[in-house]
Amino acid sequence: MDYSDCSDEEIDREYHDERVTLNNYYESIYNNDSQNEVVKNDKERKINYPGLEGLNKELIEVFLLQNYDKCKNGKINICSYQINKSGKMPFLQFFLRKFDKNDETKPDMLTFPSFTYNNLIEVMGICETIQKIICMSNHLKPSNYEYKGFLNNKNEFYVFYEMKNDIVNIHNLYRTNDLWLVLMDEILNHNKVGNFKIEQSVINFFSRNFTLCYLKDENDEYYDTPVVAYIGCKNKEADFISTFGVSKTQKEYLKESLFYFTDYNNAFKMCDNNNKEKLCIVRFALFTGHMNIMMNAKFNDEVLLDNNYDSVYIGNEEESPLWGLKFYEQQVPLTCHYIDNKSLKMEYDDDKKILYYIL
Repeated sequence: MDYSDCSDEEIDREYHDERVTLNNYYESIYNNDSQNEVVKNDKERKINYPGLEGLNKELIEVFLLQNYDKCKNGKINICSYQINKSGKMPFLQFFLRKFDKNDETKPDMLTFPSFTYNNLIEVMGICETIQKIICMSNHLKPSNYEYKGFLNNKNEFYVFYEMKNDIVNIHNLYRTNDLWLVLMDEILNHNKVGNFKIEQSVINFFSRNFTLCYLKDENDEYYDTPVVAYIGCKNKEADFISTFGVSKTQKEYLKESLFYFTDYNNAFKMCDNNNKEKLCIVRFALFTGHMNIMMNAKFNDEVLLDNNYDSVYIGNEEESPLWGLKFYEQQVPLTCHYIDNKSLKMEYDDDKKILYYIL
């Protein structure tokens, strides 16, 4: 629904109707024994992270002491991750450090938290201090992590920690925040989060170590890796969308209603409100499944989404890109990003394309 011309009372009434619809939907799930059993079995499915098998499992400080002559100086990269189980399937998210926009060397760039060491002084202690900072910054217990091992590339070490028990779910995120949870799709395919670039060394690391990029189940089958997408909305809609997700809508070129999402830049255009109020974009992880890709679809053509597909991707010069999902469970809200239209300034990249930035 387009809220741009609605009064506050009309928006509140629409929210109420959507809440009732979603509450009825949840009740239909939880009151159905057979569906409960499916959900339960899915929760109990084994999650295997193949990349961990290639790590050196001994404490990195022990390894450095045993190889002191070769490793007395080097660099440590902290590779902290969580396995998010709040969606249709489990998926990986890595914690990356974001530099300030005024940083002289890496403005607005995301990379691994890291430090250099000399003579092996307190390497493990510094690693664990960084882990505690990550936990406390995300309101997790300071002990909510588990050491998994490390990789060594010519004295540049990648030390892995997994967040256990508690995980970070939907939260507000601002340009000034220095810890961001990032999807594999953002690292490998987009090389950025929103308009914030990911350092090439992070991209290269995962490209060279591809088993660290995916999860498998108990049958050694790959879990789908979600793609990143966004929607734009008014400030008053953000809490509802971040809690309940996006509602179904209908487009003129599709017979059935779907859950629609777009990319970062189009999400900004969706929430254009003539500079009247604070706006928001919500970042999602989408499980597209078997997707019907319609790169040449025109908006006056009818695009069919039959039972063989879980989603549709529509590429077009106007509203594109668009992802349309069949099922509610295919979306997972990740973060909310606020925009102050009154202070929004146009910035451009090297190709003269407009860059949109969050607060």
